[in-house]
Amino acid sequence: MQALLFYLLIFLLFGSNTIYAQGSLKPIDKAELKLYYKLSYQLDSTDIHSVREHVFVLQVGNDLSRFTSHGNFYVDSVLMANPDMDFESRRNLAFDRPRYSHHWDILKYYEDEVMVTTDYVMPDSYQYREYIDLFHWELTDEISTISGYEV
Repeated sequence: MQALLFYLLIFLLFGSNTIYAQGSLKPIDKAELKLYYKLSYQLDSTDIHSVREHVFVLQVGNDLSRFTSHGNFYVDSVLMANPDMDFESRRNLAFDRPRYSHHWDILKYYEDEVMVTTDYVMPDSYQYREYIDLFHWELTDEISTISGYEV
């Protein structure tokens, strides 16, 4: 089981300011923008003390974006900053990382208009692709009025 977690971490290598292909140390894009989101949810609607919060990170590059848990982001950053880390340290890192109940890793490739989602359900991971219709915005000088407001 420990070896499985280690290989799962290797599969997910990404850097803090660089976006890497899954299972590769070759950078595929540079993160131009990094956004943090807090997810709050309540496990039991009748128990006000069952509220949980998790932080997620969205890295936005010129060619793709990545959305993942802060725990995955943390591990990836440590591994990229310490490429010569020994096996025992990597294994300990896998067990000491922040724990999350939501284990998504979502890559959106702008040029190919495809989104690749990896969902981790221990001990396996499931990956699927969805084609997306990206917005192709066109800015104009046109002004309209809606309910008395210029838009």
